[in-house]
Amino acid sequence: MFIFDILLNFNTGFYHKGELIMKREHIVRDYLANWFWIDLISSTPFTWVLAWKEGIPLRQIESDDNLSGAIANTPQLLKLLKIAKLLKMLKLLRVVKIKRILMKFEEYIVTDSMDLMVTFLNITVKIIVVAHYMGCFVFYIGMEELRSINKGWLVSKNMIDEDFATQYITSLYWAFTTMSSVGYGDIVPVT
Repeated sequence: MFIFDILLNFNTGFYHKGELIMKREHIVRDYLANWFWIDLISSTPFTWVLAWKEGIPLRQIESDDNLSGAIANTPQLLKLLKIAKLLKMLKLLRVVKIKRILMKFEEYIVTDSMDLMVTFLNITVKIIVVAHYMGCFVFYIGMEELRSINKGWLVSKNMIDEDFATQYITSLYWAFTTMSSVGYGDIVPVT
């Protein structure tokens, strides 16, 4: 899908000083100057490249854990694998493009009430995204505590055997109560 997005961006016009630019050479030049390199790096399947280098068939790679287990005897490749996982985070930069789309949408808003609704929706989405990341982070910390010392908030709340949806909603609940500074205290750090 990311590779398809790159191809699509080479065929998508853009606005420059209020004028729609549709000439292919200008589109290509603008895309190469701005987002192309970030899109290319974030779209590269580094785990596949590492597997190919080690001669591991792609059908054996179902997750990063299988790959790291298969090349555990080569420390340099493990370092490269960690870098590859870090480079996957560049995909998050693609979310910045959404801001441009929202700005174009806001240009078409005429009434004050619609402007107020869009502003409210914008703030709500931002709060939900921040809460999602905070919830994922606190769940990650809980899983790391569980792996390393077999303690933590997941153990104290008996969340280990719960399904993923319950764990996610609990983490999201913690994030919302912490962000709103209510902090009921029912989910607290243990370690």
